[in-house]
Amino acid sequence: MRSRIRRKCYYDARVNDVNLRKITSSENNANILRALRAGWNYRRQINLFVEVIDQEEDNCLNFFIRDGDDLGWLGYFIGRSEYLETLGIENLPEDTERIDALIEGIIHNKSIQNLFIGPTPLQDFIDPVAQFIRNIENLATVAFCVNNIGRQQAQKIAPALRQMRKPIKEIYFLRSNISEGAFEDMCGEFSSLPKIEILDFCGSNIGRNDCLTLGNMLSSWHAPMLQSLVLDNSSIDDRGLQALVEGMVNCYNLEVVKLSGNRSITAAGLRSLSTLFQSRSCSLKRLWLKEMNIGDDGSAALAEGLMGNKSLEQMHFDVNVAGITEVGWSAFSKLLCDTSTTNSTYLSNHTLGWIGQLDDRGAPEDVVKYLEWNVGFNEHDVAIWKILKHHRELDIEPLFQWKLEFLPLLVTWFKRARSSIAPEDLEKRIESMNLSTVHQFVRGMPLLIIDGYNSRRTNTRLSRKRRLDGQIK
Repeated sequence: MRSRIRRKCYYDARVNDVNLRKITSSENNANILRALRAGWNYRRQINLFVEVIDQEEDNCLNFFIRDGDDLGWLGYFIGRSEYLETLGIENLPEDTERIDALIEGIIHNKSIQNLFIGPTPLQDFIDPVAQFIRNIENLATVAFCVNNIGRQQAQKIAPALRQMRKPIKEIYFLRSNISEGAFEDMCGEFSSLPKIEILDFCGSNIGRNDCLTLGNMLSSWHAPMLQSLVLDNSSIDDRGLQALVEGMVNCYNLEVVKLSGNRSITAAGLRSLSTLFQSRSCSLKRLWLKEMNIGDDGSAALAEGLMGNKSLEQMHFDVNVAGITEVGWSAFSKLLCDTSTTNSTYLSNHTLGWIGQLDDRGAPEDVVKYLEWNVGFNEHDVAIWKILKHHRELDIEPLFQWKLEFLPLLVTWFKRARSSIAPEDLEKRIESMNLSTVHQFVRGMPLLIIDGYNSRRTNTRLSRKRRLDGQIK
């Protein structure tokens, strides 16, 4: 402890006078320290690299570590910066003393929010990294990219993430090779971190068994804050996805799920998502299924599962790869507008605004039209337009049981239809449907009409008699 205090006093006493060119290996590195010392805020990210052959140095964000760089001074300047938000570590030299000096200075930083650990042998400096994660005051995002993570590394990293000064919000393991035991250890620690908002294992090959572990972790969370779960290219199959669904259901703030590239998922796995879609707490808005052969059976499974869902807004997949024919598209068409009855049309999906890809290439014309309506207009107006487009009259016979009590509802419905900015080809149908509905009502409930007419005549006669009696008196 005393040696650390002495070193900090040493740096504090010389910070304004130290020759930056003498403690760095290049002008580029000296410029970075110069910016940190001056407190310039136009550079908010620094990446640390061990020197790479033929690497350009024209970007002052990249600090290339060589033998001539004093990492104690680098750590000191990073530690005192008030503007640095992101620190990327691509690699570090195999020199424990230099690394300890770097980390000793960095842990005093109060502005870094994002840490990215790139391809590097973590076993060589896992303890300093864990110390750094544990001690940075405002760290919110930690990403490991293309790393090999065994149980030794997991047992250092995961507790450090749990012991951070503030709850971690975003965790990324991108294209990393995580052993099964390491994944289990990490999920055990993460089970006490329900405030994670983004969890990303893209390209990390977690497989079926780890899906069960992850699903159990998600299910164990109380009041989870998870908003995005990314599992692209993670070797997930049907049983793996089924194991994950219950955990997803528990995450009632979950808005984004990415499963792209998991080509072992078939219609059976996609059908299991209906449990999530039909959950009362479902808040899922975007689902990614790119680079997958969904097929007609998968389309039917998704469409059936989404019946009644009012949260999903986008479902992404590659039309050319998905293997969907007219049969599959007809399932999506029915989801968006079931024309079998007016009630079925009303209960169709008016929320989905994106199925497939951005340019709508390969999607049938009717699906494209429904998606355009859904994404651009109020869902109540869209429901009215779909009914006007596909039905000549409203089926009001089921409403006869309420007699005259349902008439205000019909009046309100037609008022809304007139006030909505309907497509031109639908405007003329409003009055036609209005007349046919009145005709259907008169034909279906003639006695009520006659009783109403006679009652009105009786009331009129009584009113006249009262007025005459009043005049005579």
